[in-house]
Amino acid sequence: PTHTSFPTNTPALLQTSFESTVYRDEPAGFELDYPAAWTAETPQIGGDRGYFTLLTSWQHAPGELPEGIPPGGTTMSIDVLQWDPKNALDEYVDTRKQGWAASGFEILSEKQLMLEEDWPAAKFLIRTPQETTFFLATTIGDKYLVLSGSGDLETLEEISRTLRYIETNK
Repeated sequence: PTHTSFPTNTPALLQTSFESTVYRDEPAGFELDYPAAWTAETPQIGGDRGYFTLLTSWQHAPGELPEGIPPGGTTMSIDVLQWDPKNALDEYVDTRKQGWAASGFEILSEKQLMLEEDWPAAKFLIRTPQETTFFLATTIGDKYLVLSGSGDLETLEEISRTLRYIETNK
């Protein structure tokens, strides 16, 4: 997969507090806005069941990530995953919740929501031993789309609200 980043004039309903650039994943059929000052990594294959892209709030050469997040840094992972059963968001979320519980993570908040065009999603704030993380899961076609990250949780939330479908040539 490849992605495209380009400046955007975000529609009034999607106004952000930051100057934005668009992350577009045409094969999966979605796009979202993220801060123009951030770096978008090249998509990486995550095994035989999907791929992911990392957005980071600090400037660096693509592929040259530090061992950890720099102080004050924010990161968001955009994962497109194959998982069975397909189009069963509730089951996918239940499996993730069981995994978090088994790891000793605490669910601080959980919300079911609708993105554009009656697109269901589940959003969480999770406390791990190291940090509080943001997590949003939804379906995209017959795959699952997960946005997750840590750092500036308000910005991660704001980025997630810009998530939208795009027309694909499949």
